[in-house]
Amino acid sequence: NGLDKDLPQVRRIAQDASASPNPIVALFCEFPSNPLLRSPNLVGVRKNADEFNFLFVVDETIGNFVNVDVLKYADVVVSSITKVFSEEANVMGDAVYMERSSRDFRRRIDVINRNAEAIADFLRIRGVRQLANL
Repeated sequence: NGLDKDLPQVRRIAQDASASPNPIVALFCEFPSNPLLRSPNLVGVRKNADEFNFLFVVDETIGNFVNVDVLKYADVVVSSITKVFSEEANVMGDAVYMERSSRDFRRRIDVINRNAEAIADFLRIRGVRQLANL
């Protein structure tokens, strides 16, 4: 729900999960949430993420990176930047930001780079095939 009173429950869930074969890998939140515009306690969630070793992912689409600074709390920040590209929403765009001092920044960058290269290769091959069919 994004309220301070929810933090103890988040901690209990993380603690229980850390003792199980399926620990929490990541916690996602919106900052602020849509449609209620609630802002979770980023400091409190960050403490839980550090204690129970999960990634903290913040979607700041509503707040926008110009208005809110969540990167210092999150491991990964995601944002829909569709409205930056077009006021009519006839295009789609997304962005991912990562804190350089995050626990495993370098490893995640390597994975992202490999995935981006695979997507580029796929699109390049697909584009060449489509051009050949013209």
